[in-house]
Amino acid sequence: MKHSSSFVLGAMAVLLALAGCSKDIVDEQAQDMGDPCQLTIVTRGDATTDDEGAESVNTGRIYVFNQDNRCVSILSTDEDTQGAVTQLPAGTYSFYAVGGFDVERMSLPTQDAASPQSELQLLSGKEMDDLLLAHTETTTLVAGENRTLTIPLERQVQYIEQVTIHQVPANVTGVELVIEPLYQKVCLDGTLTSNATESATIELAEGDDGTWQAEPELYLLPSKGKPFITVRFLYDGGSKSYSYSASEPMEANHKVKIEGTYRGSGVGVQLTGVLQGMTWGEDRIITFDFDETNSGSQDNNDDNGDDNGQNNDNPDEDAPTVGSFYKGCYVVNVSGKNVTLVSPTEKRNLVQIGTSNDEALAILQGELAAWTAGDNVSGTWRIPTEDEARAFLVDKNCVEIESAQTYFCMVGTELMAVEVRPNYSTDPPTQFIKQTSDWEGNTRLRPVIDITLP
Repeated sequence: MKHSSSFVLGAMAVLLALAGCSKDIVDEQAQDMGDPCQLTIVTRGDATTDDEGAESVNTGRIYVFNQDNRCVSILSTDEDTQGAVTQLPAGTYSFYAVGGFDVERMSLPTQDAASPQSELQLLSGKEMDDLLLAHTETTTLVAGENRTLTIPLERQVQYIEQVTIHQVPANVTGVELVIEPLYQKVCLDGTLTSNATESATIELAEGDDGTWQAEPELYLLPSKGKPFITVRFLYDGGSKSYSYSASEPMEANHKVKIEGTYRGSGVGVQLTGVLQGMTWGEDRIITFDFDETNSGSQDNNDDNGDDNGQNNDNPDEDAPTVGSFYKGCYVVNVSGKNVTLVSPTEKRNLVQIGTSNDEALAILQGELAAWTAGDNVSGTWRIPTEDEARAFLVDKNCVEIESAQTYFCMVGTELMAVEVRPNYSTDPPTQFIKQTSDWEGNTRLRPVIDITLP
């Protein structure tokens, strides 16, 4: 049974006082503490909060790092104890907290492997629930000193509360809503990592009077940039999709309600998304308009009308524009009905340093032969040209560059790479790109595909 997890994001009190000592997971430096500090950590909801449905954090982990950025202790909290006690020698520390309904659902780092950049990811077979993170700046503990340090937790997930589609044609056998790309991992320090993204598919159930609905109570990490949203009607023998690129990202700490109405041929589906702050934050309303020019069909059934006499024939599709998203893929080039799309996913560590050009090209071609991406996109994926790579790598809605990275490209018949570097002195940051013939082992493959619109 799905449970309610509207956690109060109140204060996490870290009480530093001289008192009796208890043993926890502390490394060898604790063997010579001199006059130690006792560290008491309390994880609980804010007692002053009166929000309806609020509850305390059920489980938690506190990672303690010394001034060398080495994890020296991991403390655990649960719903009953709501706290943990350990002892540390005087020194400089930073504290990283993870809280939620069940943090064991995430791939938590061990003490030896932990760093502020450790990636947390949902374990296979587990369902995402509320996830909260917080960390402090460095704090110096003096022997014999009493100190209280408060760390507010911040929610890292959004919550899809309800999806409703009205006036669905009578011959539709299924309705799905897809949101992509979504971050798949978050670091211990709260940084979202763009090494891998995923999509979320929500299946709706048929109700009365052509209304299909779902209450997924689904927790998701934020979208990577502006999300691409697809409503898909399933028929016997095919499907038809209505697609839209949102005007703003779907961020953490919001409840999301999406409601849409199918308007028939020439109008398509109009969706309204309501984002409500959980515990705090202003409500926001985002409107999604889906029309037939953004629909795609894989349906051999010519009778797709509804009982109200609306005509659901599929008209010719207009070519998408450069910089938009089409069938889940970024559009990098449009020439009439010929469109070049960029894969929403990428791979790295495919070619090792020292591999010859011919061998590297053969390895990449093997990967491309089995490459799948996008919504109903089929054909032959290829390595982008240098011009194509330069075009889509500078748009953070396609690729979010957080550090120096290299991507494979083709210059004529020669395999090359382009190097991307962020420049944080401008807003939004611009990327400076240079061509290189030397690739590293982690050079990335982000292929493109050429399609022809009907």
